[in-house]
Amino acid sequence: MNSLQVLINRIKKDYMYQFRIWKNVLDWTVMLYILIPAIVAAVIIYRSWWLELPSWSNLLSVSVIVSAFYIGAWSGVYRLFVNEADGIFYLKHTSDFISMKKWAFTYEILKTILRIVLLMFVLLPFLMKLHNMDLFEIVCFLLYLIAMITFIQSLHLRFRFSYTGWKQKIWHVTLFIVFFFGNLSLFIGDGKALFLVVIAVLLAGVSFYLVKPIVY
Repeated sequence: MNSLQVLINRIKKDYMYQFRIWKNVLDWTVMLYILIPAIVAAVIIYRSWWLELPSWSNLLSVSVIVSAFYIGAWSGVYRLFVNEADGIFYLKHTSDFISMKKWAFTYEILKTILRIVLLMFVLLPFLMKLHNMDLFEIVCFLLYLIAMITFIQSLHLRFRFSYTGWKQKIWHVTLFIVFFFGNLSLFIGDGKALFLVVIAVLLAGVSFYLVKPIVY
């Protein structure tokens, strides 16, 4: 198998493992009875948001949305789907090993983008009706969130290979606080759409620099 086939096989095994865990916890009939009503309820609630925003929507400021994405980003890390036994085989097949890590990183990036797009779709009523964002501003905001989360998770990946123990924890806490307030400062005032795109490009470049020694 080539590197892409190896990665696809490992992703399939990972999803099957997670599915078996859920299957052991919940019977499929119970899952069905929970899933279908939950989907119907979610659609009804989401439609109601377009008709009239809920009373608590005023609490959902742009700063709160950005902070939620930011904190969520720090709880995750990119997986390269590398096993301990790989070192023996790929020692003689370096190009295949690097290729598999590239595919894995690309997969993680695409998965992150999909998650953010889905969450942004859920937030659309609030962004358009509460914060009066137009399509251009929403796209710029989306690009910034993708770049910001990619940067943080790339930073996590670099830390995992560069630091261990208390040094890693100190760096995590310090950078979390610094980037948290720096992140919020970008959303003070109006007319930030193009500025967010510039920041997104810079974060994407730094992210590539962080993961290059590990992935490439």
